[in-house]
Amino acid sequence: MTRQYYGMIENGERRPSVEVAKAIAKVLKIKWTIFFEINSNQKLREKSREVS
Repeated sequence: MTRQYYGMIENGERRPSVEVAKAIAKVLKIKWTIFFEINSNQKLREKSREVS
């Protein structure tokens, strides 16, 4: 996965495939379904702050 593609996912410009969502979620230790929920970008940012 390129940095650009990941950035687009992070910014809500793209939605990952289920396979990619599962891979990212595994690394971040989050539910993979979050990528397909409404307001998922906000939820991911909040989760990221908790980990940092």
